Amino acid sequence: NSIKLKSSIFSNNIATYMLYKAILYSTKTVKFEVENVTFIGNSVHSGCIYVKGSGTVADCTFIGNEMTTSNGRGSSIMLEDGSLVIQSSKFINNTDTGKYSSVIYASSGTVLIKDSILINNTYENTNKLIINGGEAALKKLIANNNWWGNTPDNLTKPALKVYPASNLLPNGWDPSAYWLVFNATSLNNGTELDKKVPVQFTFTQIDNYGNITPYDAYYLPNFDLEVTAVNGTCDDSKVIVENGLAT
Repeated sequence: NSIKLKSSIFSNNIATYMLYKAILYSTKTVKFEVENVTFIGNSVHSGCIYVKGSGTVADCTFIGNEMTTSNGRGSSIMLEDGSLVIQSSKFINNTDTGKYSSVIYASSGTVLIKDSILINNTYENTNKLIINGGEAALKKLIANNNWWGNTPDNLTKPALKVYPASNLLPNGWDPSAYWLVFNATSLNNGTELDKKVPVQFTFTQIDNYGNITPYDAYYLPNFDLEVTAVNGTCDDSKVIVENGLAT
């Protein structure tokens, strides 16, 4: 059996009860496919999407959702079993409270998230944006080619928490071998007072060793970028970043 949901919006819903826990809930026997769906301003117990079987989440947007119960599991996505692929999605301004606070929570199974954007999300305690619950049944968590926002520590490992520690290198795997950095570069070698200078915005990827290489942003979600200038002016206060590029 399979469920496919496309091009929909779920806004300002409340799903904080223990019975079903989430806005969308799938069982182990169902293959779950969600594409181009927006979840905005929802209050949930364990994710806007709760997956027990296998599933894919592609081109989806999670904005301003809240996990408000002390024993809940994640404001955006919860995986209890099976495998889940998340691609080309945006997680922005989501809020998590409680012991298990996180944007994406996996208690078992396999999680792959790639080519996605996770910025301005908050969580409590010593948790991270993406965590597993410490169960031995978790096979693997991989999060590569994602933009976590340019912050003072954006050259360090992204906000992941993997249990137990034996899952990590050198005995296990590296959950995030490379991640994205957003760059603003002048297209001129020099400038003069009162002269316009074109600026280009692009993404590059960085690895654990500090190596910076080009990134093919074809699968990265498009987004609006607000631009301000210090001691100057901008012709455009907002530009659209498409395929990881704007000028």
